Amino acid sequence: MQILNRLALCDDSLMAAIGINPAADATKTGAQGQMSLQRIDDSAFVIRMGDHHIVHVRVCDVWTPDIAERYWRAFLPFLHQSRVHLGGYAKALIDRRGTPIMPIAMVQKMREGVLEHYRSEDRLALVVDSSPLKAQIRQNYPLPNLDAFLSHDAALAWLINT
Repeated sequence: MQILNRLALCDDSLMAAIGINPAADATKTGAQGQMSLQRIDDSAFVIRMGDHHIVHVRVCDVWTPDIAERYWRAFLPFLHQSRVHLGGYAKALIDRRGTPIMPIAMVQKMREGVLEHYRSEDRLALVVDSSPLKAQIRQNYPLPNLDAFLSHDAALAWLINT
């Protein structure tokens, strides 16, 4: 998988605030010599594996269907790695704060991806800017272990404790 090192709309100070080190390596060697994914930088998103085997995603731009496809290709190995470490289910935190509201067509495209790639036992937390967006997420992404939050810390605590 190609690792992109472009951070057009995710600046270093924003990433530092959410615990991402822009200079970190994309992969590292695991205990048994295997390479494990650690981070992928893209102009529209940053994906990294965090503590507790939680996949962290920072959305940085307006998305198009092409970006959504690129995202799913990059994200799925992290989702799989989380499932391996957590005994069959995954945990992901998607931070959309500060990004434009997605057009309805993109909401539908992402909903299709969520329904295709997530399992009912996976835990998914989305961080957004407003209560109306929280309600929209809860309505459009009907997974049993999905919740939306206004606070990154609250979303992370929910994932750690579930």
